[in-house]
Amino acid sequence: MQKIHRIYHYNPRDVITASRNPRISAIHMWPAKKHCVFDGWVLRFLNPYTYRCNCIYPLKKGILKTYAKIQKCALLYQKKGYEFQFQIMPDDRKLDILLQASGYQKTNQTRWMAIKLGTLPDHKKQANNCLITLSKDWLNDRHEIANYSQPEADIYAAFYRAINVQTYPMVLSIDQCPVSCGLGIQVNKYLGIFDVRTKAEFQRQGFASILIHEICKHAALNRAIHAQLHVAQENHAAIQLYNQLGFQTICNYWFRKK
Repeated sequence: MQKIHRIYHYNPRDVITASRNPRISAIHMWPAKKHCVFDGWVLRFLNPYTYRCNCIYPLKKGILKTYAKIQKCALLYQKKGYEFQFQIMPDDRKLDILLQASGYQKTNQTRWMAIKLGTLPDHKKQANNCLITLSKDWLNDRHEIANYSQPEADIYAAFYRAINVQTYPMVLSIDQCPVSCGLGIQVNKYLGIFDVRTKAEFQRQGFASILIHEICKHAALNRAIHAQLHVAQENHAAIQLYNQLGFQTICNYWFRKK
């Protein structure tokens, strides 16, 4: 029992105090209600389900054999009735092969990009009737812009209300009508940019770029130094935009799900 207790313990502070690490910061920006540190892996739990929140992040090699550790982690989620995934970085090759052989399918292929805020180019384009604000009604503004179903909106609301660090819920309006939104989440000197959305009829007009600049500006005033974001690899338009803004690719990664 002593050996298991040493490698299996709940302690959110382990994640919070490590937030100077860019990868740990990225995990902590996307909140979960509970963290479990298990033999070098971080397990995260949130109900209702979102794949980044109910996810296993293999951070360090532990003392258990990998296959046994996979089974023990899966059991923890199964007891709660939660779906879950593994985040796989390029250097997790052996784990990736083992998960594939165990029936875990590759999904949610993602590009991780970052920039030092001082190198972000100035943005000069802005519509005359364009107003950018920190939204006091973010959930409704986002729902109007993204046009999600009610179940999806309820899941996002649970996630959003779980955030307990500095946020920048920016909304861009034209003639008092919300047309674009983006969410900044800051952990220490790191800023995460999430959920950049624009109504279909207003896309490719530079509004997303304006929003990103505003989020970065607010975070820089709050002593943020680095900004990072995660974008689906098939979202070529977004990747092109972030490249134009000066974001550099850290790596491409993916998830594995039964």
